Amino acid sequence: KAIKEPHVVSISISTFSGHFVEIDKVLQYWKFEQVVYIDDWFFEEYCYKKYDELPIVPNKILVENFHGLGYGDNPKYIVEELLKSNVNMDIVWIVKPGTSYSFPEGIRTVEINSEEFYKEVSTSAIWLSNVRKHRNIMKRNEQFYIQTWHGFPFKRIEKDAEESAGGASALYFDEGKRDSKMINLLLSNST
Repeated sequence: KAIKEPHVVSISISTFSGHFVEIDKVLQYWKFEQVVYIDDWFFEEYCYKKYDELPIVPNKILVENFHGLGYGDNPKYIVEELLKSNVNMDIVWIVKPGTSYSFPEGIRTVEINSEEFYKEVSTSAIWLSNVRKHRNIMKRNEQFYIQTWHGFPFKRIEKDAEESAGGASALYFDEGKRDSKMINLLLSNST
């Protein structure tokens, strides 16, 4: 729902926690001068739908490590091999806002949950991640999703972990099932 006052709008269309932001593109789209409150779900939905029709860039790979916690885990080592092999790839790494992680030459960054982030999600040919995708993100048919997960070799994940999850919500498992349906390749550390 939107509550309109003269040139101001307050947007809240889900029960997820929100945050205060000013978003020029949303303002231009709805011709409002100021957004006082916009909720996470709405922002994701707006941005993702906005870029969903853009063409996929065949040599672009979007990399995620623990929702933006820098250069590490399995994605780091896969990307290092790509960099060593000098393949013509546009490597985009997701980072948390306001962080200053160090990355090798040949990697550019995008802040998670920014409008540019949703554009990168929509136009990347390959997703490489060690965590689930956000709730409103759906893989397009032309995209390839590599899930490296995280943890040690004998870790139980998703359906295998239901009995040992100790207090995990039904939403946790529903999100896991949704994400799992999008995965094209799941890396297993077990031998």
